[in-house]
Amino acid sequence: MIKLLTEKMREYNDSVLVGIGDDAAAVTINKDSNLLAASDMFVEGSHFLLSKLSPRQLGHKALAASISDIAAMGGIPRFALISAGWPPYIDLDFTQEVYRGLQALAACFEVQVIGGDTVKSPQIILDITVLGEVKGAPVTRGGARPGDLIAVTGRLGASGAGFNLLKSPAANSLLIPPGARESLIKAHLEPYPQVEAAAVLRKGGGLGAMIDISDGLASEINHICKASGTGVLIYADKLPVDRETRGAARLLKLSWLDLALYGGEDYELLVTMAKADFTRAKEALMHKGIKLTEIGEILPATEGVLIQKEDGVFPLTAGGFNHFR
Repeated sequence: MIKLLTEKMREYNDSVLVGIGDDAAAVTINKDSNLLAASDMFVEGSHFLLSKLSPRQLGHKALAASISDIAAMGGIPRFALISAGWPPYIDLDFTQEVYRGLQALAACFEVQVIGGDTVKSPQIILDITVLGEVKGAPVTRGGARPGDLIAVTGRLGASGAGFNLLKSPAANSLLIPPGARESLIKAHLEPYPQVEAAAVLRKGGGLGAMIDISDGLASEINHICKASGTGVLIYADKLPVDRETRGAARLLKLSWLDLALYGGEDYELLVTMAKADFTRAKEALMHKGIKLTEIGEILPATEGVLIQKEDGVFPLTAGGFNHFR
């Protein structure tokens, strides 16, 4: 749908380095720096339910999405514009708490809120734009090459497990350790953008493609392959799905692999790089307390987008979150 609506808007002059279709747009400021811009909307009923999160968590999560997009381009977030639509059933105390959540996360990354707009609307709508800066060319989805490996930061599936714990009527009766329950729900409601990881990876050099995991790992893998003109082979047994997530999946009668591939909103970074650069990148991130896990290899496009499971090799379909489904 986005491609259809914007097909006549994609003829850019030389000032636009990356236009519609990546995590953020990139335009030239001067010979040393480029401007990044990322926007995300959160609509009540489509992206969140008021009964499942606090106003502070709503503010946090809404801003985290756009900050994560800036990180995915290898940039540093600098400024934010916050526009909001508020329905009549929301009072001033609620809106102030939302902005406190926004402000708290902005402070973590020294992001300054410099403007926005406020209107009346039938339901809560948050529309957030984050402006960032990148030295040199941004990292895009289109830089993967056959022979590269593909890796991911952090853990996968935790947000999806947290989401299912929140929506399941029987979740409170499940014998999940309290610490694990809180950790998984926090992963879903209070994701932390991987800005530091992106900076470390960019500084180390050798990056091919990079994208943040918002709609789901399978979806983001397909985005990279499409933009890069490649295929991929993912190894299911290498996916970093921790004990908390596997345990919750078992009790919820869900597949831990489906949570990792399709759960979405992990806001980790999916990256490709030459195999020779992986050990250095992994060690650099380890010094920051960030895990980097190799999960597969980039193939020629003719090989397709594949996943190897215990019982064979299968096509890896995109799946994940779809705004219009």
